[in-house]
Amino acid sequence: MKKYLSIILSLLLLLFSPHVDARKRKHHHRKVKARTHIKVAPAPPRIVDGICGIDVSHYQGTIDWEKVTHYENNPIRFVYVKATEGATIKDECYSRNVMLAKEKGFLVGSYHFFSTKSSAEEQFENFKQTVNKDTQDLIPVVDIEECKYWTADTLHKNLQIFLNEVEALYGKKPVLYTMPSFYNRYLVDRYKDYKIFIAQYGDGNPVLPDGNNWHIWQYTRKGRIDGIRGNVDVNAINPECDHNEILLNGLPDTNKSTAKKEQAPNPVPITAS
Repeated sequence: MKKYLSIILSLLLLLFSPHVDARKRKHHHRKVKARTHIKVAPAPPRIVDGICGIDVSHYQGTIDWEKVTHYENNPIRFVYVKATEGATIKDECYSRNVMLAKEKGFLVGSYHFFSTKSSAEEQFENFKQTVNKDTQDLIPVVDIEECKYWTADTLHKNLQIFLNEVEALYGKKPVLYTMPSFYNRYLVDRYKDYKIFIAQYGDGNPVLPDGNNWHIWQYTRKGRIDGIRGNVDVNAINPECDHNEILLNGLPDTNKSTAKKEQAPNPVPITAS
């Protein structure tokens, strides 16, 4: 009897030992796989299809303009600086930003944040007194993104007055800056004669629902640029538009360049039309 039991046990061991080894190998494979880390290469900085620029205000604090050159792989060519808001607010960093950005060789323009707390006439007077027209390379921008205190009709009436005043002073229609939600609610099918500066973040170029074309795209508000503390808005001119259309009086006179301007590492590659 013992002899038969011994034979049976030997046969069982022979039958089941390969499966036991396979299970051991399987579990061992799982452990090795769990410790394996897949290395994903970081995405290279994208090249923006269009001339790149930034817009700044006191929110960026004191900017070291000597260090401002690129965003990712994109040379910065133009700068819009906040000048005023409403009827009384003047950006505390405006004069310094305009002076140093121009010394660096950037094309510079100014923008006004349009408020629904004060009349168009008062707001234009604030903008006119703050901005020296002779220092501007770019057409002014009107930032319109709120309608808290007016009806839509009152908004359009006052906005048009402000736009007309700017055009009368500068000889060109200003650029309208806004966001898709505000554009769709208040500006769609209006202001077709004005260039649109649209703030839209994420993948894909902006598409306006009325078929109107955008001229400048603010494609991120979280840009990180040497010389600027914290985030900054980064913009690109629509490559399908004539870049010279946002110039106020043509290109600056290069014969009057100062030594500092000649040392600027990123001259603006816009040719006069």
